[in-house]
Amino acid sequence: MPQVVEINAIEHLESIRLRWTSLFYDTRGTSFFHTLDWLQVYWQHHRDHQRLKVLLVHRDGNVLGILPLVVRKERTDPGFAETLTYPMIHRQQFLGPIGRNPTATLIASLRFLARERRDWDILALPSIGESDHGRTQNAMRLAEFQHNAAADASIFKTSFAASRGSCILDAEPRLGEIHATDERQTFTRIRSVGNNYGQEEALDGIANACFELFKDSPAASTPPLSRGFFCAMIHTAHRLGMLDLNLLRDGKDLVAFAFNVHLNGELRQVCVGEYPSRFGTTAGQHLESRMLQDSITRRDKCFYGIARPEGSSGIGSTEKLPVVRYEHREFIPLRVRLEQLSRRLLSPLTRV
Repeated sequence: MPQVVEINAIEHLESIRLRWTSLFYDTRGTSFFHTLDWLQVYWQHHRDHQRLKVLLVHRDGNVLGILPLVVRKERTDPGFAETLTYPMIHRQQFLGPIGRNPTATLIASLRFLARERRDWDILALPSIGESDHGRTQNAMRLAEFQHNAAADASIFKTSFAASRGSCILDAEPRLGEIHATDERQTFTRIRSVGNNYGQEEALDGIANACFELFKDSPAASTPPLSRGFFCAMIHTAHRLGMLDLNLLRDGKDLVAFAFNVHLNGELRQVCVGEYPSRFGTTAGQHLESRMLQDSITRRDKCFYGIARPEGSSGIGSTEKLPVVRYEHREFIPLRVRLEQLSRRLLSPLTRV
């Protein structure tokens, strides 16, 4: 029978880094967000307001799988509640158990949570059908968590057919930059490959320029991010050889960017930003079209976007994938009921 160990201190995970990495590469459909490095950079910027709960599932003395979770406050209908969920920055992220047998890992983890004292009010696990295959719903049922399921968001998967193309290689192969220039408009793609520990200074300037665009962009579809966290994500993805950063410049001005991560030919969008329209289409649409065309040239497999690709018809085939949130609620705690009552009592005074 599997045994589960709970770890609540981020520094204790460093001792299992090699095992985590091995399990990561044994897991189908993983991405940057399943790495220990992602959890560390996430925790560095969120530890003051969340609690860490990483579950290690052991079998016969070996770590079978890992389930990274956090407890954080989320707004619900009654009020704010302590929610146990994945360490993610938006609802379209791919997250879940890590290991060769993710189903067994998730079932053992949820059964462990069902037995332990609850320090949370809501258990919420988002899933995407093509990668989950009913795993989350089945694990909830086997752990005897009464739950409901609702479509919480959507992602858009664009699949690329192999085709030939040409591009101009930049003189910095470590960063994997590609430039394509059309009059004043310059498209640049920075894709790191392998472990990268150099050129941090040059990348830092690019990351800060992207953040300046991101923080005021009408196209930003993720919650607000701090500059430190934003830049740390870019640097960490680059160091792991998983960065895919797309830039569009009008002359010397950066007018749009798309920050993705890549692994095994699969691209996953993290966030985007753009300057108000300078072209017939928006700068973001123009960049997206160039990016997807270049992905065909590179023979990428697919791109998972936060929003439906606009202005890119005929580039690959796009399908909408619902993100389903499986949720189990404990009884509504007293503090949440008091918050709700307080708002109701104060609302007439507020209107006056």
